[in-house]
Amino acid sequence: MELLFRLKGISTTETEDHLYLHTEDLLNNNMLMRISNIYDENEIVVRRMVSILHYNEIDAGNLTISNGSFSPIELYRIILDIFSLYKENPITTFLRIIQDLRISEYSSFKQITLENENSVRNQIIREFDLIRSQ
Repeated sequence: MELLFRLKGISTTETEDHLYLHTEDLLNNNMLMRISNIYDENEIVVRRMVSILHYNEIDAGNLTISNGSFSPIELYRIILDIFSLYKENPITTFLRIIQDLRISEYSSFKQITLENENSVRNQIIREFDLIRSQ
């Protein structure tokens, strides 16, 4: 599937549990798409979560927009739809659309303590640093 993404101008970075998808423009706007694998006790992928990671000077967050057992073509379609939304809308509109579509969210801004806020923010920024260092 990585070849299909490259043909669409989408870069991929894979870690043990995640596949990150991005374009240069997406990264410049501090956004990434992350596909997370959920394994069963036999180390077989049983579900995948599709999330948008983002940060700015005020907030850092993870918006999960899909979670399920997707066939490769279903996952491909979800990813292309998200990238189309990004290309067709201003950043603020894109994030509002993703927030409307989300099934779960965590955000540094919504944490109760400053320690938790910094922890969430730093975790998300570390993921960006990982991708930018590739």
